[in-house]
Amino acid sequence: KIRARHIQHARLFGGPEKFMYKVVKPDSADRRYFLLSPYRLSRWTDGQLLVMDEAGRVYFQKNVLGSPFCFRQWNIGGKIFYSYLVNDHNVYHIPRISLAAGKAVVLDSAFREIRRLGPLPFEGVNEKGNEGVDLHDFLMLGEDHFVTISVIEREVKNIPDRFHPAPGVKLAVPVIQEVVADKVVWQWVASDHPELYDGSVRGNSYDKLDAKHDYLHINSLSIDPADSNFICSFRHADQVIKVDRKTGAVLWKLGGLNSDFVLTADQVFYKQHTAIMTNDGYLLMFDNGDRISRKQSRVIWFRLDEKNKRIIDFHAYNPEIPFSMYMGSAELSGDTLFIAGGTANYVLEVNVKTGEKMFEMHTNKTLYRAYRTADISGLPHVIDQPCIASVEDTLNAFINK
Repeated sequence: KIRARHIQHARLFGGPEKFMYKVVKPDSADRRYFLLSPYRLSRWTDGQLLVMDEAGRVYFQKNVLGSPFCFRQWNIGGKIFYSYLVNDHNVYHIPRISLAAGKAVVLDSAFREIRRLGPLPFEGVNEKGNEGVDLHDFLMLGEDHFVTISVIEREVKNIPDRFHPAPGVKLAVPVIQEVVADKVVWQWVASDHPELYDGSVRGNSYDKLDAKHDYLHINSLSIDPADSNFICSFRHADQVIKVDRKTGAVLWKLGGLNSDFVLTADQVFYKQHTAIMTNDGYLLMFDNGDRISRKQSRVIWFRLDEKNKRIIDFHAYNPEIPFSMYMGSAELSGDTLFIAGGTANYVLEVNVKTGEKMFEMHTNKTLYRAYRTADISGLPHVIDQPCIASVEDTLNAFINK
């Protein structure tokens, strides 16, 4: 039983359904803000963008038409920008595959929209101009420098014969585009790397034309600060890879069926999300787990000897919180771990050495990821619809209608 030191309830009226949350423990020492983008998992029609302080008070709330993902802040040359990804029913959605697709939205510090981005037509990608970006990740590297990911439907002819591929089979293929000044300067297409077919553990019925063929399911993209190469997470391979940002070569594969590193039983991960390389050289990820193999979600981080393909250090944190089958994110700063629990609908900040929880919040909607920031200067204090910040206020609001 949780004994709450402080409980705050809020209801944000942002469309057909309310967003509700409960802060079990506010962090009175933290002076940062949380950036959240809750939405209902079963529908892609609406959601909110939220900025909340360490006590759970809502500073900013914007209703969004289309489910929002990855609401985050960027500091580019001392200027603050925001971005989020949003589902758009006008773009092509691959049949039989439950993947949202849409646009990347970039805003200035006052939350004025600057631009919307989709994948650019380039070397077989988005030739008809109706494809959208995948909503799992987006990078802003400069005011006119972006990295997007997309999942395109493509007929492939290089699947190894041992898989008995059906003639004309089409796969959902991950694509990375690096864009500068509205031009693609680098593109990576997963189907150009046939070794990745062997790693797939889901969505890989290559011999069936009418099956779901989301064989990799890319769900995060980040840059290793040590060498500027890309770190990619493939949920349907239980695998994280590093891609050379110049040549496109797959430098290594961690996890899954064809890992370049030997993992112990405790180090094996399943259906992971948000794989990032920390500034001190650890590969960090939210390990969702699996209903059969290990029904426990956790956060894990590895130190890798990339040259010799060895794991030289490993840590895991197992929150005493329900299993999260989908989504999730984690940030590590010193001994402080900041976690968004995906479909387990929680946000947690904890000291991994002492186990002390500094912040804990539970919600009624999915949080694909959560981010923190200390600076929201320029952001207007906006609540799109009334935000009722206590049980008493809720009752008074309904009584005084």
